[in-house]
Amino acid sequence: MDSRTDELDERQAVTDAISVTYVLGSGGGAGERTAARLERVAGDVPIAVTPTTDPMSVSDDAGCVVAETGLHGVDIVSVVARLADADVPVVVVDDPDGSVAAGSAIDAGATAHVRARPDGDTARVLANRVRAAVERRRDRESMSHTERRLRRVIDSLPQCVLEKTLDGEYLLVNDSGASNYGLDPDAVEGHREDEFLPPDLVERFHREDEQVIADDEALHIPEQHVDDRVIGDDRVEEVYKLPFDDPDTDADTVLTVVADVTTAYERRHRLAGAATHIEDAISQMASADPDHDRIRSLLDAAHEYAVGDSERAVGPQ
Repeated sequence: MDSRTDELDERQAVTDAISVTYVLGSGGGAGERTAARLERVAGDVPIAVTPTTDPMSVSDDAGCVVAETGLHGVDIVSVVARLADADVPVVVVDDPDGSVAAGSAIDAGATAHVRARPDGDTARVLANRVRAAVERRRDRESMSHTERRLRRVIDSLPQCVLEKTLDGEYLLVNDSGASNYGLDPDAVEGHREDEFLPPDLVERFHREDEQVIADDEALHIPEQHVDDRVIGDDRVEEVYKLPFDDPDTDADTVLTVVADVTTAYERRHRLAGAATHIEDAISQMASADPDHDRIRSLLDAAHEYAVGDSERAVGPQ
């Protein structure tokens, strides 16, 4: 199933019937009547209710669980905690004397709490709570799906993409960035750059990051020469650094995108070296007494630069 099919399923799921397991307490017929009425007052989004008196039979993949506080010989808190760990929405229903148990259930991870109403309208209130709880869960799942897609996108990029705090902590590193350390992203994220880089590079990058935050604007470094003592691969990089507002942290963060431009850099300098030798050869040919051996030597050197055979073409010019 491709990502477009996944998205279609998510959009369709919003209007699908909500499957509710209703765990009846020891209160008898009142809970059964509420469970039956819940289906009838569901509104635009149907609610399919399956009643049970056995809370331990509730599956961790249930769509939503409604649990009364007075369960048969089972502590509701333990039931709620298990389901909350599985990200199952749990709505607790209690009678006027059950507020302590309901409060403990909320602390254990219950999504919402409904007090049984003497006017018999508990089901209508409950239907609203169930719809809201399931919608929040679907929103989380949709967001998680979107985050996974974005993660696949950045991990497929050849450029190094990373987010870092001013303290040097990596909050996000893609596959290409982590490979610079010979590691996977999980082994880099949550760690500080001074755990991987020598002090001079750490200080240099920190100054750049501070400048980005202080100026509140992007920093472009067309050619950054890196003497990589981590994996022993010297290279030339083009770097963009941008201030980044991360909603998951109050810290100032910088988003950095780094492209390896070593090949283009060397090609440009090879061509520049070739052009210089050709100009010298032309000058020699235009002289009153041209030195043909010198001209041939210059043209041979130009050829070496152009095709990359000359060691003189490697490194800063």
